[in-house]
Amino acid sequence: MIDQMTMATGQTYDRASIRRWVKNGCRMCPVTSKKLRSADVVPNVTVRGIIEQVLRSNGISLHEPSSKHWCAVDKTATPFGTAAACGVRLTVAFLVSKLCRGMPEEQKKATYEA
Repeated sequence: MIDQMTMATGQTYDRASIRRWVKNGCRMCPVTSKKLRSADVVPNVTVRGIIEQVLRSNGISLHEPSSKHWCAVDKTATPFGTAAACGVRLTVAFLVSKLCRGMPEEQKKATYEA
């Protein structure tokens, strides 16, 4: 997953993969099989953070997605839409877990992010 996006169903996919899925006429979520009421997506910064953390801990270098995708948040999401709400819930859950169970440095970072 290079450019993680969350859909209205709450599932996270790589942007290119889910775009291809929708472009091919698929109107069901690949995981939940729920009908997609919208093809809107929002960046999933929580999953991105987790992936970066796992890569770093395994000595794998990171590469940034192209800026045309990474900076296009305003063009990919409906403000206050279902996908945005799911992304916020995932982010909050991740930050709360770091605040409750993280090491002191992780708690500081989570406090800053919150």
